[in-house]
Amino acid sequence: MYPVKIILLGLALFLPHSGIFAAITPPPASWQPEYTVKILVFKDQTADVGQDFKEYAKARVSYLNSVLKRSRANIKAHLIGAIPITERTFKTAEDFMSDGYVREMKQKLGADIAFLFADLDFGISRCGLGVVTTSNRDAFSIGRAGYWLCLSGDTFVHEIGHNLGLMHTYSDRKDDQYAAGYGTFFWVTMMSYSLQHGGPITKHVFSNPALSCDKFYQCGDETFADAVRFINENASRFTRNY
Repeated sequence: MYPVKIILLGLALFLPHSGIFAAITPPPASWQPEYTVKILVFKDQTADVGQDFKEYAKARVSYLNSVLKRSRANIKAHLIGAIPITERTFKTAEDFMSDGYVREMKQKLGADIAFLFADLDFGISRCGLGVVTTSNRDAFSIGRAGYWLCLSGDTFVHEIGHNLGLMHTYSDRKDDQYAAGYGTFFWVTMMSYSLQHGGPITKHVFSNPALSCDKFYQCGDETFADAVRFINENASRFTRNY
């Protein structure tokens, strides 16, 4: 077993952005991040991706990069492999994180994060989980694919956010309290739960008070919700070799 902290993603209610309060800061015209986080994606027999798995994984990483770009993060994601595991299924997160083949491939390919698409034993309302860790050595995440309640793209981004050290809200952590999501009565950013930490709409950004999420509110608060500042200050911890 590894000394990691697992955060479960709660009920997924990801709604499209509402045009009523449309005033979100547009993505930058040019985006050249200093850091690259390398992601290795697996799936087991329970994952229904409905298409070529490599293309499926590419689409999720591309979506993650669109969120990172819009958020002004100084890091981009790169898919270094998409590996289907057809001979077995994983029952728990610990099964995946301690699997010898998974850890071997993660180290062999130089992956910073290993992500698994699988159902596990999530129950009805769980969409995924991610390890909140201080380095890439034990950065693992899991998300559902093909489950009607979960949008696999948003789940993927949310759980990778945990691997980059982010929490749901500032109250979840003792240190670095600004490494968290943000929400208002109308919406939440990617790391917060809709209808629990804010309104029903999910804004496709990590919290950043330098951005506007609508006509009235910024996308974060510099004292307790600035996920992008945390990512940018700590990117080297999650992308170094080991």
